Formats: sequence, C-alpha cells, structure tokens
Amino acid sequence: MTFRRLFFAFLLLGATAVVAQTRDSSGRTPESVVQRFCTLDQQGAMLDDAGLQRVRPLLLWVPTTKWLNLYVVRGSRILEHKIEGSHDATVTVEYERLGRIKNGKFESDRGIRRSVYDLQLSDQEWQVENGEPVLKESEPQWRLRHQTQPHLSPAVAVKYLQQLQTEAPDDEARAELQSQIQAIEDAERIATLTPLSSGPVAQLAKPARK
Repeated sequence: MTFRRLFFAFLLLGATAVVAQTRDSSGRTPESVVQRFCTLDQQGAMLDDAGLQRVRPLLLWVPTTKWLNLYVVRGSRILEHKIEGSHDATVTVEYERLGRIKNGKFESDRGIRRSVYDLQLSDQEWQVENGEPVLKESEPQWRLRHQTQPHLSPAVAVKYLQQLQTEAPDDEARAELQSQIQAIEDAERIATLTPLSSGPVAQLAKPARK
C-alpha cells in the first residue's frame, strides 16, 4: 500500500472514531438528544406527569410541572454543537419567541433568542420509585445537564391557559384568562402576517436550493 493510501486510510479511521465518540450507547448524538427534547418541550411535555415520563430519560436534573415562566415560541432549530472532551458537549438552539406566560398572563416579547444546552455523557439516570425520583445506573447516554424553562408552541400555550380556565374560581378570573388566550392568538396571527427575515421559522419557509 502506498503512503498516500495509508494517509487516507488513517484519515478515514480518525473520522470514524470521532463519529463513534459522539454517539452514546443508544446511538444518539448530542444534537439528536436536544432535538428530541425541544420537540417534546414544545408539545408541553414539562407541564404534566405523563409528559415528564417521556422527557425524563433525556435529563440529568429532576423535572417538575411547576414553573415561573413559560416561553411561547413558533419554532426552533439547532445552530451548532461542540464536543468537549469525551463526556461533555454543548448545543446552541435558536428560538423564534412570541413572549412568555407568567402567573397566567401573556407578556409579548417577540424576537430571536438563543439558548445553549450543556450535555453530559452520563451512566446515571433518574427513575421514579414509589412516586419519588431515584438516581440509577444506566448505559452511558447523552443527557441535558441543567434545568431550563419550558418552551411551548402557541397551540400548547393556549391549551395550558384553557386548562387554567377550568380551574378558575370565578367568572372574572376566567374572563381574564380568555383575554390572555386572545393575546397569544393575536401574537401568532401577527407573526404569520409579518414574518421575521431570519430565525427557525424563516429558515423552514425558504425553498430548497436546486
């Protein structure tokens, strides 16, 4: 085998080793874990116990259903990722945000926002035993290291407020929640009519290059 062939064989082996290093025991990469988390998050997975069951395997922290802020977003996309050593990674996600819900009230705050998610290749995971979270050994898998506030799609945010309406103590409280629902629907309508020139939704709307 010539030196040139040996050189290219070495490069191929090196590239294969890097790819193998980024995948965990389930074949997942940091990007695929964050993509899965973002999808579940925007579907409202962190708002009820059933959703937490689906999102818990992706996390190194104990999720809850009680939150101070709920961000309302139209979409998200992964911008970049970095592998740091053999057990750490970061993934940067860009969101098109409409605003946030705080104490049952929607606050408009439209724009592009970025979040950096830290991940660790961990051989421990949270499981529930007798209703309590317990840390258990597992196969090494990429998991999100730090707690993050939920990001909800507009439709899920509306359903969340509608659920609060059913629990409201009186007609006045229900009417106030209805006004917040209307504010989210109006914000989504305006965003559809006046799209941003950049961001995840804009990128999805662009025609594919031929």
